[in-house]
Amino acid sequence: MALVSLALGGRSDVHAPPRGPGPPPGPTADQQAFAAGRRALEAWGRFAVTNHLGTLRGWFWTNGPQYRKLAGEAKLRRGTKALGPPAYRFTLTRVRVLAPSPRYRILRGRVRVTRPGEGGQSYGWDVWMRRGGSGDRWRLWTVRATRGPRGRSAADPVVVAAGDIAMAGGHQQVTSDRVLESDPDRVLVLGDNQYRSGELAEYRSFYDPTWGRFRASTRPVPGNHEYETAGAAGYFAYFGRAARPKGHSYYSFDLGGWHLIALNSSIDHGPGSAQERWLRADLVATAKRCILAYWHFPRFSSGAHQGSWGSVGTFWNDLYDARADVVLSAHEHGYERFAPQTPWAKASRQGIRQFIVGTGGADLLGFAAHQPNSQVRIGNVHGVLELVLHPASYQWRFVSEDGAVLDKGGPVTCH
Repeated sequence: MALVSLALGGRSDVHAPPRGPGPPPGPTADQQAFAAGRRALEAWGRFAVTNHLGTLRGWFWTNGPQYRKLAGEAKLRRGTKALGPPAYRFTLTRVRVLAPSPRYRILRGRVRVTRPGEGGQSYGWDVWMRRGGSGDRWRLWTVRATRGPRGRSAADPVVVAAGDIAMAGGHQQVTSDRVLESDPDRVLVLGDNQYRSGELAEYRSFYDPTWGRFRASTRPVPGNHEYETAGAAGYFAYFGRAARPKGHSYYSFDLGGWHLIALNSSIDHGPGSAQERWLRADLVATAKRCILAYWHFPRFSSGAHQGSWGSVGTFWNDLYDARADVVLSAHEHGYERFAPQTPWAKASRQGIRQFIVGTGGADLLGFAAHQPNSQVRIGNVHGVLELVLHPASYQWRFVSEDGAVLDKGGPVTCH
């Protein structure tokens, strides 16, 4: 095993073999694999902003797991405008080169991903390099996460959110990988977490091996598919106390400078209902300036499935009166961001910004007519929403399953 400690473009600490008589020896297999890995990550950074698979060829095995994953994302993103230059920069640091076999090398270390104008993040990665024979070029085979990003302040917690997640043949594995890489303080699942009917056996087969990896930090709400099993029994059995922390399927908690409210849009939520009375009392009781609420059915939506849900206007009215900042929903299988708006759909700086994140892994459904104040719609890519909750503001990124940032904004000051 050779030891390496360098960044892209930096100096290698891999020692050359001892010199003897005759011409100087060429680079070792470890050195060749490391150099090729650097080039492959540079190509990945260009691909992330151009969506051109040609940038990967020559540096990735085109029959390998990582290339196939990126090729699938390229196909899904054909209708999405590419970010354009500058490229992302992948910086390798503190790397050990492991040699499990003559044909493979593993570059194990930290990878910091940066781009001008965006905050960088650092991950623990195993970058698997492979060659066909002793004289062949090393090319990237796959990447496996070992650790998520680190070094955040406790005053700026991160939450990751998505709904419409797990199903047979779904994309829940790769979206859950994005969650692991983000390493959030809390994970908000927005309902329809398990298809088709949210049975406990389905949760154990599809949700648990993927999104279940961070169940301890998950704060869930149910969707309509959970209630296709009587009483959402599978949902409540799987999540246990987290689904009803105080005896109800709606609850609230504080995180940093924020008050978060989890609501159940699949049970009675009309004016004067037990849930609505609880919501009003909870809003009165909180001393936090910044408020985020989440539930399954979207109040406003351009989605092609069922669109806007007027019935949850009760939630929206109470939250607007309390000067809430952010609402998260799912149900429509796509990503949509709205400008802050009033309960009557008028754009207003004092309004609530809504994100729809029905992109956790289930089949995507696209959009119909665009609703007022809809700012961004992405209907052909799975991914997750990452929110950084600063003490008096928030910022966001929608991260596709291949790690590309397709929407971002903030910081936006709380009301």
